[in-house]
Amino acid sequence: MFKALSLSLLLLSGCADDATTQSSYVDVTANAGADITALRGDLIQLDGSASTVSESYALIYTWQFALVPIQSGLDDSSFGASNGSADGVSINVIPDVVGTYVIALQVTDGETTSSDDLVTVTVSTDNQAPNANAGDDLQGEIGQLTTLNGEASVDPDGFIAEYRWAFASTPADSSLSDSNIYNANSANPSFVPDAAGPYTVALTVSDGLDWSAADYVGVSVATDALMPVADAGEHADHPPCDTGDIPLDGRGSYDPEGAALTYHWALIGAPLGSVTSSDNLSDTTSATPSFTWDIVGTYSFTLQVNDGDYDSAMDLVTVETHDILENERPTARAGDDLTVNQTVNCWSEGVDTVCDICDDLGFELDGSASTDPNNDQLDITWNAADISIANPNSLWTTFDPGTVQLNAIGTVSTQVNITLVVSDCSYSSTDSVLVNLTCKGEN
Repeated sequence: MFKALSLSLLLLSGCADDATTQSSYVDVTANAGADITALRGDLIQLDGSASTVSESYALIYTWQFALVPIQSGLDDSSFGASNGSADGVSINVIPDVVGTYVIALQVTDGETTSSDDLVTVTVSTDNQAPNANAGDDLQGEIGQLTTLNGEASVDPDGFIAEYRWAFASTPADSSLSDSNIYNANSANPSFVPDAAGPYTVALTVSDGLDWSAADYVGVSVATDALMPVADAGEHADHPPCDTGDIPLDGRGSYDPEGAALTYHWALIGAPLGSVTSSDNLSDTTSATPSFTWDIVGTYSFTLQVNDGDYDSAMDLVTVETHDILENERPTARAGDDLTVNQTVNCWSEGVDTVCDICDDLGFELDGSASTDPNNDQLDITWNAADISIANPNSLWTTFDPGTVQLNAIGTVSTQVNITLVVSDCSYSSTDSVLVNLTCKGEN
C-alpha cells in the first residue's frame, strides 16, 4: 500500500512539473518584413518590428545572410558595418552587385527562439557602364616620357570615378611593369619606354558602380624599321535575326613598308555565363576569322599583327549579340508615286489614222529607303497584279509594261499599283507605289 501511494504521488508530481513547463512556454515569431526590390547601391532598410512574442518579453534580433550572389563581397559582418551591430530591430545594408539576396531574421526572448523568417531582396540596376577611350596610338622614344590620354572616356549617365591603366604587352627586351606607369589612376598617366618595339596599354574606367570593357592604345618606340599597325575593325552589333557566327575583319591592318603580315586574334572578354574562349575562333591566324558565340552580350577581341620582324600594338574590337526578343519591325519604303509619259506621232493614211508605238514607258522601282532598326538582312518582294517585274526580290529593279499601240489621236492612260514587302526573321512591313502610265498620240 505504501509503495502504491508513493508511486501515485510520484506520478502526480511529474504531471505537475509538465503542466508548469507548458504554461511557461512563450510563442516567439520572427517577421523580417515584405520582400524588397531595389537598385544596386541603394540603402536597404530591413525591419523586424512586426516580430511578435505572446508575453511581455524583450526580443533579441539576429540578422544573417542566407544567400548572396556569387560575385557579392557581403557577409554577415556587413550588417554590423552598416549599423554598428547586427542585432537591431531595424538595420541597413547596401547591396554591392546585381542579383538576389536572401536574408534570415531570428528572434529570441532569451529562453525561446523563433524559426527563421526570410526576406528576399532583388537587386537590379539602371546604370549604364562607362566607355573607356585610351586615345590614339602614339610614337615614343627610349628614355623619353610618353603621356597617355584617356580624357575621351565617357559615362552615359554620370561621370568617370576611376581610371585604371595597365600594360597589356611590352617589347621582349623591356623590363617595364604596371608599377612603371606613373599616375596610373588618372586620365593622363605616363611611362618611360626602356626598349624599342610596340607597347600596348589597356585602360578601364569605372563610374563607381560598373567597370568598362578595356580599350587599348599602342605606343610604337622607334626602331630601324617601321612597325606594323593592327586594325581589328569597328564595334559592331550582331543582328537579332542572325544566329550564325560573328565575322571579324582585320584586313585594314597594314605595314608601312609593305611587308606581308601574319595575324593573331584572341578573345579577351565575354558575357557573364559564357563558356567561350579563343578556341571558338575559326582560325586565330586568319585576317577574317569567325567566332562561334553562345549567349547574348558583348564579346571583346584583340588583334595583333607581325611583319616578320615586329609585333604591332594590339587593337580592340567589340561585338554585341542580341536576343531575338530585341528584334524590331522593319520599315518598307517603295518610293514616291511615279508618272511616266510618252508622246508619239500620228498621221492619216486615207481614212485611217496611224500612230507610232509607245515603247518607252518602262520605269525603275527603288526600295532602298527601306530600313531595319537592327540591321537584319531583309527579304525583298515586289508584287503587282498581272505584270512581270524583272527582279522582284531586289531593292532596285525595273518594270517594262511593253508597247502600247494607238489607233487614233488621243491619250491612253493606265495605273499600276505595286507593293513592296520587306521581311526579317520575325516581322514584315508593306508599302506601295502608284505608277501612272500615259501614251499620247498627236499629229
